[in-house]
Amino acid sequence: MKRLFFIGVVMLFLTGGVGFAGASPDHEYTALFEKGQRHFKKLDTKKWPLWGVYQIAQDERGLIWFATDMGIYRYDGHTFKPFNLDVDDQTSIASNLVNDFWMDSQSRLWLSHTSEGISVFNTLTESAVRINAESAPPNGLTGNGVVAIEGNNQGIVAVSSTSGLDLIFEDSQGFSVHAVTLQSECGAEFSAQYIHTLHWQNAQTLWVGGDFGLCELTTAGKAKAYQVRQIAALADLPVRSLTSDEGMLWVGTASAGMYRLNTAEDTVTQISDSVSEAPVEVEDWLQVSDQEIWAVALRVGILVIDAQSLQVKSIIHAEAGFAHSLASTNPKSLFRDAAGVTWISTWGDGVFTLDPVHTAIRRLVAGSSLSKTFNTNNIRAIAALNDDYLAFGTVGTGITLYSWQDNDFVSLKTATELDTATVYTIRTGPGGQLWAATNVGVFVIDSTTHNATKMPWQFSGSAVRRIAFSTDEAFLSTSDHLFRVNLGDFSLEKIEAISNEAASYKTFSNVLLTDSEGNLWIASRAGLYLLRKGEQALLAVNEEAQTASGIGKAATFGVAIHPNGKLIVTNELLQGFYYLDTQTWPVQAEQLPSERADVRAGANIWVDQQQRIWNDSSIYYPELSRWDNINSALGFYALCYGEGGHLVYQTLLLIGCPDGVIMFDTQRWTPWIFRPNIAITSAEVDGEARIISETQLDLPPASKNFTIQFSALDYKQTEELKYQHQLRGFDEQWQDTKERRATYTNLPPGEYQLLVKSTNALGNWGEVKKLLQVRQLPAWYQTHAFYLGCVLLLMSGIWGIVRFRVRRLQQQTHLLNRLVKDKTRRLEQLAEIGKELTTSLDLDEVMNMMHEKVTSLLHCDVFLIAVVDHELDELRVAGCFEDGVRQASFSYPLDDLSRPACWCVTHKKEICVPSQDALQALLGQSLKPPVFGSPTESIIYMPLWLQDEVIGCLSVQSHRTKAFRSVDLQTLATIASYAAVALENAQAHADLINAQERLIESEKLASLTHVVTGVAHEINTPLGIALTAITGLGAGANSILQKLEENKIRKCDISDFAQLSLETESLTQSSLERCSRLVQDFKKLSAEQSVSEPREIQLKTYLQELMQAFEFTLAQNSIAVEVFGDDPKLMTDPGVISQIIGCLINNVVAHAFEYQSDIPEALDKRVDIQVSAQKSLATIMFKDNGVGIDEDIKKQIFIPFYTTKRGSGNTGLGLNVVYNLTKSALGGELTVESEDNMGTAFLITIPMREASD
Repeated sequence: MKRLFFIGVVMLFLTGGVGFAGASPDHEYTALFEKGQRHFKKLDTKKWPLWGVYQIAQDERGLIWFATDMGIYRYDGHTFKPFNLDVDDQTSIASNLVNDFWMDSQSRLWLSHTSEGISVFNTLTESAVRINAESAPPNGLTGNGVVAIEGNNQGIVAVSSTSGLDLIFEDSQGFSVHAVTLQSECGAEFSAQYIHTLHWQNAQTLWVGGDFGLCELTTAGKAKAYQVRQIAALADLPVRSLTSDEGMLWVGTASAGMYRLNTAEDTVTQISDSVSEAPVEVEDWLQVSDQEIWAVALRVGILVIDAQSLQVKSIIHAEAGFAHSLASTNPKSLFRDAAGVTWISTWGDGVFTLDPVHTAIRRLVAGSSLSKTFNTNNIRAIAALNDDYLAFGTVGTGITLYSWQDNDFVSLKTATELDTATVYTIRTGPGGQLWAATNVGVFVIDSTTHNATKMPWQFSGSAVRRIAFSTDEAFLSTSDHLFRVNLGDFSLEKIEAISNEAASYKTFSNVLLTDSEGNLWIASRAGLYLLRKGEQALLAVNEEAQTASGIGKAATFGVAIHPNGKLIVTNELLQGFYYLDTQTWPVQAEQLPSERADVRAGANIWVDQQQRIWNDSSIYYPELSRWDNINSALGFYALCYGEGGHLVYQTLLLIGCPDGVIMFDTQRWTPWIFRPNIAITSAEVDGEARIISETQLDLPPASKNFTIQFSALDYKQTEELKYQHQLRGFDEQWQDTKERRATYTNLPPGEYQLLVKSTNALGNWGEVKKLLQVRQLPAWYQTHAFYLGCVLLLMSGIWGIVRFRVRRLQQQTHLLNRLVKDKTRRLEQLAEIGKELTTSLDLDEVMNMMHEKVTSLLHCDVFLIAVVDHELDELRVAGCFEDGVRQASFSYPLDDLSRPACWCVTHKKEICVPSQDALQALLGQSLKPPVFGSPTESIIYMPLWLQDEVIGCLSVQSHRTKAFRSVDLQTLATIASYAAVALENAQAHADLINAQERLIESEKLASLTHVVTGVAHEINTPLGIALTAITGLGAGANSILQKLEENKIRKCDISDFAQLSLETESLTQSSLERCSRLVQDFKKLSAEQSVSEPREIQLKTYLQELMQAFEFTLAQNSIAVEVFGDDPKLMTDPGVISQIIGCLINNVVAHAFEYQSDIPEALDKRVDIQVSAQKSLATIMFKDNGVGIDEDIKKQIFIPFYTTKRGSGNTGLGLNVVYNLTKSALGGELTVESEDNMGTAFLITIPMREASD
């Protein structure tokens, strides 16, 4: 049996036809498309009066108007607003029964009433003007029973009534009515037959029709003259409707046929109708396209006529079981709005619309009256079966075939389980056979005989859901496995391994696709996979696996091959479609550019002839870089099957759904790019309705709020529209709204602009529209006149108040001036006191001055100042005055709080009491008697504050009670602050003087130490020589004595000893004389430095002698010194000069020869002292050849304590001492000059005085 089965299947492949990807170009896909139902949308009947709708129009704003037997209605896409007869309002319409109307260029509706003449209704002001037979001439109509009305673009309105025909003209004076008399030109019986229909073909040609047939009236512009002729071919036919297009006049009659009149050739052609069961009465016409025109057939439906062949193709009417059909057999009128939406009014069944997008969409449904289709609407799969058939896989009824040749459907009967199976997928194999994956197995169907063979494969737990083919292999996927079939022997192989992932492939495959190389691409719930031709393992394609860039591992919905060779992919992480370039690895993902990314791509993917990409969820337009949601385009939610689609010849797209097959004619399909106008639909000011007839709204003064209702007039899907508004001048940002209204409260007076923008039906935002100019008028209290009056009144009041205040202020100023003068004088006194106190640095002088100043300001019997001594922990009263006499100083223990002074300092608080009792109460203990004098009554103790620390206190006391005022306390507080600073300054000055004296003495001692060291060294040398000589003489004497004792003495020995004695005496004498001179010089230098008395000296000679005292110090530091120049005689203090020279030598030793790296140490160190005399001045130039002094340092060398070698024990006072001695002791000048590495020169200039001076 298996061998027979294998042979049978092979025979199927051998006898199969060529592979088929779509219908042949020879087949007309339009025949199948025409079998589909159009998708109409009915206006919400809950908002619509269920009466007859006679006519539809659209005003210049885009609002839709309906003529009904209950008045007229305005529709903004959301609400219906009625306008009816109001017997108490002459501006309302004349009657609720409106059987026809016409919209002129001024947005006025000309309404025809069956018995009340006409109403001219202004849609902007919402008011009407009535014209009837009773109107005063020349405005009276021929009759009030108006049947039809229409105007032309010249403003001429034709009105037909049961009494005749009128032409209405309008000029600056108003309306004028001209009756048209039709004589025998339109038939002998015309006077008894009224005109049923009117149509202006152009501004000069008016066609009239009635039971008499068809007549043409030709006028000359607005002239009231006209010519009349009857169309003989249509004479006596009951004409009921007319429309024209490009020289063709379409004529509808009452059961006498339909005709087309070529007005240029004056030829009439009857339209062939083999579809209608009986002659029809045509009420209205609409040119749908160049190829199609619709005619409204009363009580039948809408006849669809081929405009070229003039044949009725089909009838549009209610379809049972199809919710979106035209649910009426009584259409009345047709209208197309500015967006191309077709409106259909009916008798009692409401209003229907068909938008332009739906002209490219049809739906095949079971039981359609257009033709027999399916046994069920549930279609899951579609594919081609050779060139002759399309196969539709159903749920539960097998496969239905559509024959292109017969333009009909037939069920495929195979006498197998397939006839009642649910078909998941249909695919055409390499041999042309049809493979069907069903719930009962996989079947192969012969393309010629239609015989079906069930394949023997068994799949545990799951049926095959997807099929794909290469040239020699088939690929099957179940809900969780993938299989490969060898088309040679039909062997089955499970594919589980994934080469770059650890897991096995066990997931649902959304799409299987083979490319030209036989590779299999799999879009699955686990991601995108590739099975290369001949390989055993899958390859995961994503960024994580490093096999792709720009596409992550996520559920992949669809995959297809674009004509450019690239792969098209969608997955749940990608917004939109992506190209994959499979020629490079890793593959690169490139997103198709789009202006929006809020539409999710679905599973199936097709590319039509215009390179637009389709799937079951969306459409991508490459030329617009945009994509739209299919459900939004359809206007309803279409839940279709993932694999239930097929593109016929890249033109007709079929998608299977549970409720039929949706067909897209991709040639007719155009994107919805309409940008709707936004119109104001209502307005309220403080709760009262307002009519907005212009673009400006003036709000009355003191308006509390206003509301503007608006609507974007896209009638395709009004419920999908989004809005934003902004009141420029008030709102800073756009406001989102779903209520289509803008409400504002308590606007300040001023000018504003209400701006609105909206999306269209597919969510694309339009341009901003300036909807309304809003002006909030000011209330009387917000006007400039009121503001000016208020300002004047305020200024008058201010002027009166100012005058009153000026008088009061003048009086107060006089008093204040006196107070200010007193205060100023007191402050000046205090400032002067503070200046004097803080200027003096003598402590006793400060004490006396404070006593003097305080007693000059206050009544003071006792005044004292106490200072804290922290070392002794006591309070020392440094100055105490009683009755003007200063007492001796004394102290209190600081912790003796029975003393008010100690209490004040310890508690850091002032004391101000009027009596002793009050003082005792404050201290809380008995008072000790004062050190001097008797107790006082009025007492003030004021702490002396210095930098957050109390350093003492100041006290004033009086024997009188309540002797001090608050101003005295303030005065004393000010003096206390000055006193604290003065005491601190005096104490610091005293400490500084003591420290400076000690440092100067130390500097003198240091200088003398250098001298003593040098003298000691100089004395040691001659004393050593003398001692050596005497020792040698002693040795010679001992030698002579020894020789005498031994009787060995000779004359020569005595002669030698005598010679030695003479030499020793000479050497010893010279050495001792040198010691004597050195001692005398040192005594002289010491006496000069200590006694320091002026005497007359030879300056150069004195300096040369002085250098001998520093020879050792200079020699020790390898410094050569030379004194040269003039030798003037002058009276001066040599001790001061010796101190100056000593300090300079010390400075040279310490600083002059600190060599840097760029100065050789072998350089000779020397000091040159040059003396010169000019007139009354003597000059000493003390110059070294050392490193010099930096300019910044040179500015500070005479400042006390400034030194660059503080860490080496230097005090920084040497040059300051030199400067002070030169200036004060000698009355001379000291300057310094220095350059880097060029040495330093000190120039000392002193006056020369005679001995008598």
